[in-house]
Amino acid sequence: MTTKDPRGSPVDGTVVRVSESVERFCDVTLEDGTVLRAKLVVTEAIRLEGQWDRAGHPVYQVKSTNVIQVASSPLIRQTPLDSRKVQ
Repeated sequence: MTTKDPRGSPVDGTVVRVSESVERFCDVTLEDGTVLRAKLVVTEAIRLEGQWDRAGHPVYQVKSTNVIQVASSPLIRQTPLDSRKVQ
């Protein structure tokens, strides 16, 4: 597959499938007391052919999705939309 390297130049790449994934949350406390939990979920990795970093490791592009959830909040909760009476 053809993709772009970090400088934007076209380069051949090989899709490398994820064989195992352990996705841990990062907890963040906001000034209002709300605790957010966030994690990055890798959906695809592409190894750039002939590309290595300064330490000699192969260079990968990663496609990912961010997952965010509110773990707790001191703010007043609303009733979920699906259980509210529609008028």
